[in-house]
Amino acid sequence: MAILVRNNYKIEEYSQFLGNYGYNVITLNDCLDNQPVFSVIFSILNFCAHPWQNDKVLAAAEILKQQKLLKLTAGDLQYIKELKTPFIMEKPDETTSTAISQLLWDLDYWLENAILPAEELALKIGNYYFSTGVERANIYIIAQLVKKMSAMYKTNEILLDRIAELSKKPVMNKFKFFTEEEKQDSPESSIQIMTYHKSKGDEFDYVFIPELSEDILPLELKNIKIKSKERFIEAVKALNLNYNKKDEKAMQLLTAGENLRLFYVAVTRAKQKLFVTCANKYKKFSRLKDIQKSILFDELLHEHIPGEINAG
Repeated sequence: MAILVRNNYKIEEYSQFLGNYGYNVITLNDCLDNQPVFSVIFSILNFCAHPWQNDKVLAAAEILKQQKLLKLTAGDLQYIKELKTPFIMEKPDETTSTAISQLLWDLDYWLENAILPAEELALKIGNYYFSTGVERANIYIIAQLVKKMSAMYKTNEILLDRIAELSKKPVMNKFKFFTEEEKQDSPESSIQIMTYHKSKGDEFDYVFIPELSEDILPLELKNIKIKSKERFIEAVKALNLNYNKKDEKAMQLLTAGENLRLFYVAVTRAKQKLFVTCANKYKKFSRLKDIQKSILFDELLHEHIPGEINAG
């Protein structure tokens, strides 16, 4: 079973929602930065390189809290933020909470191990916090990436800066953070959540495509906004006198075509059943917002699967 979404930030939303109901969820993100195992390992490595900086402690604490690896509260995070002295100098028996004491113990432990090569430390961190087969496989992938980059960048500070840059780039979508064999070994009840693009090449018995709206995947030209970056690239191409520069409508048509091909990738992942949905309203920034469903519901889907559509 898979839930396919348009953007990376939706992966985390659906993962948290389903996780709260006890479902086993496997996420596959386009950027390394969105991978839970990576975020934990990288935050600890970053702390070890800057142990006196409380902002690095806070970043690690927030991620450990987000991944439910430490039971830190908002008050605990605020305590770290307001400290005037390095957190690592705190005494465990004088801290404000049990969770803060555990965080201090963990960070002391990682500092003791910071003399290890970066890839070995990455493995040790990952295996300390994660235990499932899929997570262990992801730890190995990340450690290999760290090892490869360690050979290119000799100081930890430069190494971490380069990994941070790389983790934000969409080129990381070439990484698969679980193998075909591991997916077969996963519990039958597991739900895989990924972007349309990331699902290319995979197949699932049941596929859910939620929130198919003109906001998420615009196909009507009036809803397609051309980004300044795309206009700039087009202007650069036009410096070639032999290039036929596209006008606004041509660029909108090109984007619509790309969006339609992306949707085709998503719908063809289903082997047995496909569920495509869109609500009339979605909550955005704590407020309900009216939503325009995709024109695909009226122009395409109803002709091929009547009675199977839920657009409300």
